[in-house]
Amino acid sequence: MSEEGAPPNKESVVKKSAYSQKKSVAEGLLDVGLLVANSSQLKALLDRGSSHSYYYALLVLLILSIIVQVVVGFLLLFLGTTEGDLEKDRRSNLMNNVVVALIFGIVVLNIVIGVFGVSV
Repeated sequence: MSEEGAPPNKESVVKKSAYSQKKSVAEGLLDVGLLVANSSQLKALLDRGSSHSYYYALLVLLILSIIVQVVVGFLLLFLGTTEGDLEKDRRSNLMNNVVVALIFGIVVLNIVIGVFGVSV
């Protein structure tokens, strides 16, 4: 029975690390899926041409979404290389918060893109 203030044992740290790695891989795969979907939508929009009623709005939103996804990917790669506790490392903690905000922005962008609709 562990006390509330007691430090975690080695086994629980290993389990949390394995969970964290699996979670990161799953998030990465979802990010790749969204990037492929946005690229496919962009291709469909460009193939259709300016005949689409929201052509320029969708073009800007899709390109912006793809750019932000690539930036988030690079930030996540950098965060993956940082070692230590994120709570103690101010720069990593700030970057982590920026990544979370950018991911929220990507979600909002893709909701708007979905509303305007691009049929593939």
